[in-house]
Amino acid sequence: MESRAEQAESFIRELHTLFQQRSSLPDPTLLASLLQVAVAALSAENPEKRPYAESDRGKLPGGLVRLFAPHVLLIPDLHARFSFLSAVLTASIHAEGLWDESRTLLDCMDAGLLEIVCLGDILHGESPESARNWVLAAEKYAKDGRDESLLSSEMDAEMGASVATLMLVMKIKALFPDSFHSLKGNHDNMSNSSSDGDFAFYKYAREGAMGAAWFRLRYGDELMKQMRAYERLLPLVAAGRWFCASHAEPRRAISAEDLLNYRERPDVVTDLIWTANGNAEEDSVRQSLANLISSGKVLNREGLWFSGHRPVISHYALRQNGALVQIHSQTRDQVVLLNNSPVSAEPGASHKSGTINGSGVPKAVFLELDKKRLVSSAVLS
Repeated sequence: MESRAEQAESFIRELHTLFQQRSSLPDPTLLASLLQVAVAALSAENPEKRPYAESDRGKLPGGLVRLFAPHVLLIPDLHARFSFLSAVLTASIHAEGLWDESRTLLDCMDAGLLEIVCLGDILHGESPESARNWVLAAEKYAKDGRDESLLSSEMDAEMGASVATLMLVMKIKALFPDSFHSLKGNHDNMSNSSSDGDFAFYKYAREGAMGAAWFRLRYGDELMKQMRAYERLLPLVAAGRWFCASHAEPRRAISAEDLLNYRERPDVVTDLIWTANGNAEEDSVRQSLANLISSGKVLNREGLWFSGHRPVISHYALRQNGALVQIHSQTRDQVVLLNNSPVSAEPGASHKSGTINGSGVPKAVFLELDKKRLVSSAVLS
């Protein structure tokens, strides 16, 4: 019987084969089955990791995920980067002084050594090629005026990549429900809804409306309903022992109660997926950290909040007096490794998931792909 890691690798190879056949799009039957298992996984989360809320619809997982593994990997906004995500999952980490592990990330999740958190925005490519495709598709749509004109090679390329990336995210969540988490971003809105804290959007063109129309034409209204159910089950915040992460900067101080009842609080959703630079209330991050983490100092460091959403020029940008670390780079295919051990180790002490240098451990190690390895490209000390 295949291990979970082997099942994931088989699925990745299957989707890679599909991508090599440019005329092929993700299969509706496969998409429907993945939506079903992903919704099941999100609906039955471990309550110790994702506390449940009481509502008129019964008990449902709240919007906060607790992270307990000794290491956590943050993946910033994916934006349809299927090849990047699949390469990361099947790579090993080599970060001197923090982690030197020959096993793949899939194997490390299987062993309980690692949790992975995607910071949302799985859909809608942002590369220069994607920008050209969106603009060309919009021009064809404007000239023709019919939704059917969206069934173009440009739209198939862009939305096909979005759907394939989302399918991989759902598959990994179903296989590793306690170790893999995808937070909600403002682009995780296939129907371009303006309800439940979401808003319709555009960037290079009318991606939101065009993508929604394309999806309905290719996959139908029933799958769109299932997609919306999946999106509404996504958590909003992941909390480690000394850090938190969300798609966007918290616009205001966020409490555990806010997150527990987020389905009844669309403002909470908006405040964690749409915040632009300069729109957050003063000290919202440190107040949120105090509300969600029992101790603001673990491993001899101040608590930090990591987010994506707004692009950064280099590896990261600091806001809110250094309490917020933005990590969404549009020019680097990077991920961020965080030590989430419960106690500080002595310098040079051995750890079953790597080598930890006690107080010398950096707050965050930025990793980029070098063939089949993720290697350090920057640190935040």
